[in-house]
Amino acid sequence: MDIPIESSICQIGENRWLIGHDHICELREPSSSNDESIYHWQDPAGRTFQIRYTSSTLATSPTLIPPFYSAGGAAAVWEFAGLIWKVKSWTTGIEHEAQTIGFVKDTFPSIPVPEIICHWTDEKRSFLAMKRAPGETLDYLWGGLTDLERQTIASDLADYVVLMSRNRRDCLESPSGLGVTDAFVRPESWHLPTFRLETIEAREYFRPLEIDDGFVFTHGDLNPQNLLIEKGKITCILDWEFAGFFPRWWINFKARIYAMSLSSYEPPNAWINAMRKELETRGIVLDFDKYEEWMCKRK
Repeated sequence: MDIPIESSICQIGENRWLIGHDHICELREPSSSNDESIYHWQDPAGRTFQIRYTSSTLATSPTLIPPFYSAGGAAAVWEFAGLIWKVKSWTTGIEHEAQTIGFVKDTFPSIPVPEIICHWTDEKRSFLAMKRAPGETLDYLWGGLTDLERQTIASDLADYVVLMSRNRRDCLESPSGLGVTDAFVRPESWHLPTFRLETIEAREYFRPLEIDDGFVFTHGDLNPQNLLIEKGKITCILDWEFAGFFPRWWINFKARIYAMSLSSYEPPNAWINAMRKELETRGIVLDFDKYEEWMCKRK
């Protein structure tokens, strides 16, 4: 029986944690050897932490640490040792989020993404450790922003979206050429975790919607919880696991879904409306009648 994703990290001593089955994160003592360290970094206080492998039986009973965020058993997020730790369900064929972030960092250096310290996978889970970026989520800050600040954030984000969309492929796929994991795009009868299409297949699959301009790179989940803001500016775009190469109109569709809503502000669709307006002024539109026809066929 698999252990819950929320049990992926536990504390095994002061400044010492077991991550997954065989990785230990710990404060590095000044006199300790670095031979076993596979990653190391400094926290904001200047203390050095490291990760090393372990195959030993624990001498103490582990204490579970509740994550500060959990997504229905599919993902969980913690913060300790100066880093944000993200654990997700994973299987062979799914692109690691760290690979996607690396692709964005190399291809679009002006787009703010998390700074990754380390990442790895085991048989059923992916692990990602990254530095905390400055700012608070747009969802948290929205009520205190001026109309001009809200419009500026939506405009800046739409500019990033257009920049990313200039990178094109001939297939519906992840940056590494694997299938995408966005459940909204695949047939409802599809039971595999990823979905990939060549151009000819895609033209038939998406009809009557058109994909004549190929597939463009997009984030796929620009909800207000995934945008960090400081002083009215975007400081980091989080959660790249749904990113990939999709039809251009897909960007507009994903800007409409319920998950884009604000969680504690009325009206909750204020961010949806702001983003759609900025996208459509940049030519990223969706023929909704054709989209509904495709959705009926997709079922």
